[in-house]
Amino acid sequence: TRAFVLAAAQSCSETLLAYDYGDEAEEIIPRLRCILDTPSHVVPEALAIPADTAEIRLRLRELCTVMDCVQCNACRIHGKVASMGLATACRVIWNKDESKSLNRVEVGSLVVFLDKLTEGVRVARQFGKL
Repeated sequence: TRAFVLAAAQSCSETLLAYDYGDEAEEIIPRLRCILDTPSHVVPEALAIPADTAEIRLRLRELCTVMDCVQCNACRIHGKVASMGLATACRVIWNKDESKSLNRVEVGSLVVFLDKLTEGVRVARQFGKL
């Protein structure tokens, strides 16, 4: 999942780096650059557009809808950001036109989801060293 999301972020890196992150830019931009410079190690076949993208998009939309039923507000927001980040990555990778324009919510969810996946990989490596 991280390799797929990283490949999506790398394909629209100009858009992500040019976005105005406001007061948080000093913290976000260097971390984002570091993540984007990481090799994605994804095989090109994994990025191929599947035959039935409508079905996948429907499932992702259903996932976002299911997150509304979660009782814990913190879990709900984390789940919605993750599902929106994954949906945005799919849209970026599978979009046939060359424009990689993203709205504010898509930029935020993609960046946060990628950061969480990256942090998870870092923590797993750290535990592997113990």
